[in-house]
Amino acid sequence: ISELIRLGFNDLCDLFKVLIDTGMRRGEALSISEEDVDVDQGLLILSDPEKIKTSTTRSIPMTRRVKAILSRRIKAEDFLVFPYTSYQIDGQSRKFKRNFRGEVDLEGVAFFHTCRHTFISRLIQRSVPLTVVKELAGHRNIMTTMRYAHLAPSNYTDAISVIDSHD
Repeated sequence: ISELIRLGFNDLCDLFKVLIDTGMRRGEALSISEEDVDVDQGLLILSDPEKIKTSTTRSIPMTRRVKAILSRRIKAEDFLVFPYTSYQIDGQSRKFKRNFRGEVDLEGVAFFHTCRHTFISRLIQRSVPLTVVKELAGHRNIMTTMRYAHLAPSNYTDAISVIDSHD
């Protein structure tokens, strides 16, 4: 991310940080407006069905880093926090990739979705219950979240140790 800043991709850097810390989909993040941000409660509240993949409201807790980024960006922007189309963001990521001459694999949507995978993987690896991860990721079905369960094999060992401790 420091390389993004060095090369002048500050907006892209902010977007990546928000995606990694919230697990939001790229389209959700690009649609954030001031009315979606509740800095006092530390929540992003997405309720517009056009902004979210699922039909229900999503309340997304913000890390300190996300709060700082969104607070700063709300003051600077008129309506959308990230006032770019998907096409413009993909164009920035392609330009960034050219600067690295192939050292970094940025392939449009796939790279942005990798931020979401990173968010979910970190939660799983830190033993956050799958039902909580499901809600934070905005998955409709627990089976989608279960795809990540293999990332925390220590959970199985911990589960068995509970049985051992009662012998």
